[in-house]
Amino acid sequence: MGLRASCRAVAERALTINQSTSRLPVMKALGMFEAKTRLSEVCETVARAGKAYVVTRRGTALVRIEPIREEAPGMTARRAAYRARYGNEEPDDTVDFEVPERSRETRHLNGLPGD
Repeated sequence: MGLRASCRAVAERALTINQSTSRLPVMKALGMFEAKTRLSEVCETVARAGKAYVVTRRGTALVRIEPIREEAPGMTARRAAYRARYGNEEPDDTVDFEVPERSRETRHLNGLPGD
């Protein structure tokens, strides 16, 4: 085992130990050359298994290859889902609601100047 291979093995072991003790998912470390050579295979594994890889250069972590997580729906999609579920009704404005008067203390707390 050459010096580079042993350094890489130590770096991978340290990375795995650090991640396992910090409650993060354990990521496999790949050297830059190996990641470049096997990029298609690595991407397929990441997408299929949902596990991340860390790409290193001389034992130093550079980047992480991880699967894309589905994003939460935007406001437009949520509004469309709401309208599909509850219809296009407007809120009932006939409910009586009295707005309380502000006191001097409230104005002061809200940053408004007092009298």
